[in-house]
Amino acid sequence: MKRIQALLIGIWILLQMTSCSSGPKVPQTAETEKNHSDSLKAQEWFPEYPSDTLTGLYTGDFGDSPIRIFLTYVKNEKAIGYNVHKGLQRNISGDVIQKKDSFELTLNEPGDNPYDGVFVLKISKKDFSTDATWTAKDPAIPTRKFKLIKKQ
Repeated sequence: MKRIQALLIGIWILLQMTSCSSGPKVPQTAETEKNHSDSLKAQEWFPEYPSDTLTGLYTGDFGDSPIRIFLTYVKNEKAIGYNVHKGLQRNISGDVIQKKDSFELTLNEPGDNPYDGVFVLKISKKDFSTDATWTAKDPAIPTRKFKLIKKQ
């Protein structure tokens, strides 16, 4: 029994050691350092930003009448909320992408009504001003562009 225990401990230690190894070392040359530097420049990095500060009420003019968009949950790469236009409330949900100076939210209205669509909100990190577009599922309905202001 002690031999089996010792064997299992030895295997466990061996697995721990091999999983921590970083592989063979590659000698650094001016060429590899330049490639590494270029690859870092290609990746955009942004400081941590509290995306939950995007939650709240956004209002604007949706062409012929006011629209209100309520973002009730924004965390990491997901957003959930609803919009109210002409007394009709529609759920929206979708993805969040962080950019250098803004967040871009792509929010879908569920359903198969031709007037359901997709909102794309570009929210400024500086003052929460928002450039928005709405595209209907029905291609015969024109896309609308509008601005929103965060109220709360």
